[in-house]
Amino acid sequence: MDDMNTENCIRLGGTHVIPITSPELAQEFLKKQDSTFASRPDGISGRLSSNGYLTAALRPEGDQWKKMRKVLTSDVISPAKHRWLQDKRMVEADNLVRYVYNQCKNSSKDVGLVNVRIAAQHYCGNVIRRLIFNKKSLIWTCIADYIPWFEIFDFDGYKRILKKAIV
Repeated sequence: MDDMNTENCIRLGGTHVIPITSPELAQEFLKKQDSTFASRPDGISGRLSSNGYLTAALRPEGDQWKKMRKVLTSDVISPAKHRWLQDKRMVEADNLVRYVYNQCKNSSKDVGLVNVRIAAQHYCGNVIRRLIFNKKSLIWTCIADYIPWFEIFDFDGYKRILKKAIV
């Protein structure tokens, strides 16, 4: 495009794509025209995975997205909330250190190998579960898992706990 000194606008389905080769023009798009080009395209994968754009991450830009972004920045990922949840993250960090220590100590060889991928997966999952549900593990049996028509009775309170956690 630089050789021919032209600009292109390619239509891919319902989306217009403008290839940019100039760094200055790319900077213009990203800094000054961000609100024009920041909206996410309306696609089936975003709509289905967010249950009709009910999440802030996949929602196309608009008034509702701006409201959701404001709530997220002021309430969910604020520094005050981060400090408030620090003790829960520290508990899981202590568990991670204990896990790595036990893996090294119980190793069959003197080398003490630890699978960092598994340790990181457990740490991330445990932190998320502790922050959302205030429990390290969510694995417990529910009678409705074995006898589905018992779900309407909610004998063990499992359904109520899950609804409360989701809302």
